[in-house]
Amino acid sequence: MAEYPDEWKIKAIDGRFAWLDDHAGGWQFGETGFLKAICDRIGVDQAVEIGAGDGTDALPLTLGFLYDRGVPTVLFEKDEASRTALKERYPLADVRGEWSLVKPPADNISAGSCVVIDVDSVDYHIAWSLSCKYLNGTCPKVICVEHYDLCGPDADGIGLPPRWLMGKQLAEGGFRIQAKLSDIAEMMSQNYYKLIGCSRVNSVYVRLGQVDALEGC
Repeated sequence: MAEYPDEWKIKAIDGRFAWLDDHAGGWQFGETGFLKAICDRIGVDQAVEIGAGDGTDALPLTLGFLYDRGVPTVLFEKDEASRTALKERYPLADVRGEWSLVKPPADNISAGSCVVIDVDSVDYHIAWSLSCKYLNGTCPKVICVEHYDLCGPDADGIGLPPRWLMGKQLAEGGFRIQAKLSDIAEMMSQNYYKLIGCSRVNSVYVRLGQVDALEGC
């Protein structure tokens, strides 16, 4: 994407993980390179994108590097035209429709997976539905969650928006209502995940038990 201010780029939130900053790069604000370095270090066996877009150069997969390595890839996308484009560009991927919070297909998500959630609305609730399975050992190793744009109006917010309100368009600047970073980080911490880094619009979490492997360079 076009050049952007350095403060928008994903950065590690703890000195123990500062080496990851050197790997940040690519889509969206460096998340692809940041996640690649994490996956290389701890190892993952599945790539999952929820809200995958169309996979074009203008809206590429965040985890395309895993697909290119032959890692099994599952792509959830609501828009039919975008699904068609995904199937053409990534013929070996398992392309599916919209992720359902009513009956999430969590049984098809590997405990060794890296998951990216970018649906511009109920990202918080999808992250919860995956991370809450920590105690039975079936939750992903890595989860990247989109949060309310830190450059948006009233970015600090006044609490977690009700689910029905998430995804609503704001009048100013094309922003959509989403859970803010602090709400997502708190929820993920309660579900045994460690916040590793965050950018203007995304935060990356690693399951406890994997975190020590990320310390140092």
